[in-house]
Amino acid sequence: MTITQAFLTSEISSLWSDNTTGAITPANARTTLNDMVTAIFQTPPLTTVLSGDVSGSGSGPITTTLATVNGNTGTFQGLTVNAKGLVTAANNQNYLTGNQTITLSGNITGSGTTSITTTLASGDASNLTLINNGTSTAVALNKRFVVSVKDFGALGNNTDSTAAFQAAATFFGTTGGPFGVANGGVLLIPKGVYQINAEIDWNAAGISLIGEGVESTKIYVSSNLGASNALFKFHQSNSSYSNVGTNVEGIYIDMQGKTGHAIWMQKPYDGSGLRKVFITQVADSNNAVRIEPDPSNVGDNVSQSLVLEAVWADHLNTTATAPVFYGKHLQECTFIQCKGISLAPVGSQSGAPGFYFEDCRGIQLYGCSTAGATVPGVSIAAVTEDVVGILIDQMTFETIAGCVSTAVTGAFRISNLTVRAPRYEGTVSNGSGEYQLNGCIDANLEIGAKSVVADANSSLLRVLGNGSSTITNSGSYSGNEDIQNLTVFGSTFTTALAVTGSVFRTGTLNTLTGTSGTVTNTSTIINASGTFTVTLPSVTGVAGEWRYIRVNNTSFAINSASANVVPLGSGTAGTAIIPVGGLFAELQTDGFSWYIMASG
Repeated sequence: MTITQAFLTSEISSLWSDNTTGAITPANARTTLNDMVTAIFQTPPLTTVLSGDVSGSGSGPITTTLATVNGNTGTFQGLTVNAKGLVTAANNQNYLTGNQTITLSGNITGSGTTSITTTLASGDASNLTLINNGTSTAVALNKRFVVSVKDFGALGNNTDSTAAFQAAATFFGTTGGPFGVANGGVLLIPKGVYQINAEIDWNAAGISLIGEGVESTKIYVSSNLGASNALFKFHQSNSSYSNVGTNVEGIYIDMQGKTGHAIWMQKPYDGSGLRKVFITQVADSNNAVRIEPDPSNVGDNVSQSLVLEAVWADHLNTTATAPVFYGKHLQECTFIQCKGISLAPVGSQSGAPGFYFEDCRGIQLYGCSTAGATVPGVSIAAVTEDVVGILIDQMTFETIAGCVSTAVTGAFRISNLTVRAPRYEGTVSNGSGEYQLNGCIDANLEIGAKSVVADANSSLLRVLGNGSSTITNSGSYSGNEDIQNLTVFGSTFTTALAVTGSVFRTGTLNTLTGTSGTVTNTSTIINASGTFTVTLPSVTGVAGEWRYIRVNNTSFAINSASANVVPLGSGTAGTAIIPVGGLFAELQTDGFSWYIMASG
């Protein structure tokens, strides 16, 4: 404790009162001071009392209590502590217990405690409800780089995916219009097996379906689609705009004999095509690939600038009649290594041509194949307009009844047909001609050992054969509808030609030496060492045939072994062909004798 003046004064006053008599003796003073010390340091210890921010009392250890500054008690968050470490304020906090209800609003709506079934807001195609193994999540598709058919619910596990593909078609919309508008898009079809039982209508320009390859992305048609429908139908609703940029790539399609075309394109245009697509088991009256005008736009019916590359397609039954590939009003269209198999496996046959082109212009087939048909593999028709520019280059014809046939309606014609370096495998034969030309103008044909049959409406034909090929006249070749300037290389005629114009037959040049020999080819050169005797071909059945003979040594005469040569200016047959001093003679037969038509 603190000893103050007031304390000492009090002690002196209480212990040494005013009425004390007598003198202050040392003993009295000592007693007084001892009393004061005892008063100051009295025992037991004094009781200590605390107050203020800390309260308590005691003569020994003191239990203290903090002052109460807040009425709330318990465990707190959000505490306010002053500079002395005192809690000066506290707010009670609510803790979540159990599953809480979550509510979604905006483009995606729905609510729930453990799982939420979401709904896309009406009219909004930018966000979709996506389902993955039964769990729904919302994804903004318009912010993604690639849209997959699995985003629309397809699982790719050999279950029905029709609804998912239809939802994808809806997502791409029905746009199609002026340049500058973003149309269509890319749909990825990942590795998997997909069942489809109804037509998928892609009604927008610029749609591309991309699979992961014919061994990875497989589609099976599980129900009849209808003969006038298709698995994938591509068109667009704007009649003033072409179906630009439509593509299918890396997909296997098994029609399983169900009705409907596999891929049907209406008026596809620049940047469109098919690549690495395998189509099998197409129904009898349907096409694997059908490309034709849009019926809603008859005024502009041309499809152009298409590429079909590495597309295999075949029919299922021997009763099939529809072409495997069907093209109408196409131009600038290229087929590369495509196979139109009328019936698989090869060895069996159906009545379906591999390729059919109607009213087309600028068609090129490079390294393609056609097989398994009881009709020619490539069929070309001019029905409502002329056909111009068909190139068939290095094509394989296998186990098939013919190669190319042309047909025309009325005065329409097919011009600039070229067949180059064909390859034949298996039995390739047709009693009516492997190449059947009707109304064909200006054609160049390399036919090997096959035959060409041309009608009265065909002209300006150039045929390259190998010596055993034949050219057959099936018409009258008169007037303005004749074969003009027909050039035949290495082929023979099976019937006589009545020709207006020139006919040239060329073959291997024949050279003879010594004093005798036989004329076996069209042209013969004789290097005689004396008077020379030649044996001319028999004239029986070859009326109109020509032979050209030239000598290098004018010192010797050239005579026939038989008296069957009629000289110029005479009607009597003899043996003289070229006299001494002569250079050449041109002979033609009337079926009975050889007539010298020119000499010099």
